[in-house]
Amino acid sequence: MSVIKGLLEKRGINLSNSRVSGPRARLLQQADAMLAKLKAMKTAAELDSETTTQNWWSPKANQDERRIVMRYGGMIVDDTSTYVANTLDAITKTITEYKAAIGETTDADWADEEQRRKKKEDA
Repeated sequence: MSVIKGLLEKRGINLSNSRVSGPRARLLQQADAMLAKLKAMKTAAELDSETTTQNWWSPKANQDERRIVMRYGGMIVDDTSTYVANTLDAITKTITEYKAAIGETTDADWADEEQRRKKKEDA
C-alpha cells in the first residue's frame, strides 16, 4: 500500500479504481437512490416533479395511479413499465421489488439492453 493511499484511508476516504459502470450495478444504485428519496417523503403529493427523467415514477399521477419504470443513464429500460396506486407505500413496494429482481440478475443478463442503447447512440 502506498503512503498516500494509507493516509487517505486513515481519514475515511474510500478509494476506488473505477466508477459503477455495469448496468446491473447502475440500476441497483439508482434503486437505492429512489428508495432514499421515497423514505424522505411524507405524502404522495411530493412525488410530483417537473422532469420525467430524474425518478423512476412519473412526474404526475394519472387517475390515482402512477407509472413506474426503471431508468439508468437517462434512458428507460425496455419492458419495465407498470402502473401502481399513487401512494408512497405502493411505489416504495414496487421499487423494492424491482431492486430485488435486479439483484437476481448478472451483468450478462443486461447485454440486450446495452446493445439496444448502443444502437440508439450510433443512430
